[in-house]
Amino acid sequence: MTSPFDEEFKELRDGYAKIGFILQLGYFKYAGRFYGANQFHKSDIIFVIKQLGWKDWGNKVANLQDNYSHQASCKHRLKILALSGWSSFEEKQTEFNHRIRLLIDQQLLPRKVLWKLQEYLFNNRIESPSYDTYRRAISQALIDSSEEISATLFKHLSDQDRGVLDLFILRDKSYQKTEIASFRTIIQSLRPSDIKENIVIFKTLKDRLIRLDSLVKKFNLTDAVIDYHAHWASIADTQKLVTHSDKYLYLLCFLIHQVRIRNDYFMDTILQCVNSAKKYSERLEVKDYFASRKQRTKAIKLLVESRKDYKQQVEAIKIIVKSPHDARQKVDFHRRSI
Repeated sequence: MTSPFDEEFKELRDGYAKIGFILQLGYFKYAGRFYGANQFHKSDIIFVIKQLGWKDWGNKVANLQDNYSHQASCKHRLKILALSGWSSFEEKQTEFNHRIRLLIDQQLLPRKVLWKLQEYLFNNRIESPSYDTYRRAISQALIDSSEEISATLFKHLSDQDRGVLDLFILRDKSYQKTEIASFRTIIQSLRPSDIKENIVIFKTLKDRLIRLDSLVKKFNLTDAVIDYHAHWASIADTQKLVTHSDKYLYLLCFLIHQVRIRNDYFMDTILQCVNSAKKYSERLEVKDYFASRKQRTKAIKLLVESRKDYKQQVEAIKIIVKSPHDARQKVDFHRRSI
């Protein structure tokens, strides 16, 4: 029994069209999406030609891109979708964009949004777009979400809140570094002076976050939104950040993110210090063991030697006691032996 794809293939007359149709169908079944002729792998083209038994096509592999027209490619894509019972991406693009927004509102990171989207499209038999389409759609959804959050933030942001966030970008003199430039990097050192400096910075950030606590509680800032804006704030030029219309959203996310990662840093620092102290105590224990071992050996040696002396004295006393001399002579003899 022949499949609908076999019937469609038999109707094709042009050899390039046949090769393009087979490759389109194969890639679609594997990935749920279509590719342009310029994206076909040469090894795949050669494999198809060999399977068809067209030996005289060996020198025409490189010409497929020029001879497999865009019009024929689009026609084949529509045929494959119809015969497979799938929907084209253009038909479902509104649903696609709506799905992205739902996933972002679920506090998912961009890469997880991508994975969930691919799974959703495949399970619902919808053609998958290019990765660039995914990237642009997810980025735009994040921007739209940010604009909505910024608009809400602008309504609730008080002058006192602005003053707290402005501390990150203020400087007394033009040549001085801003705080945000100084706070971007955490000092990775176990030296007491460096740890102390990190503690001072952490207390400063923590105090500012506490002062903005009521503001933060008014928003449902997802981890994805916080990480996205904090990352941008950590790499962007300070002047661009100062003039950005959403600067307070970026600064707020930067503050939250910094408090989180610095808290994790101190936990790691404590673990490293505990491990270092443990290793140091183990070295001291080994050192004390060998030192006390030498002392014990010396004490045992002295004890053995003293026991030998006592034994010799006892033997000498026994000899004197058993001698035939009277008591006075025995005492004199013993004094001379000592």
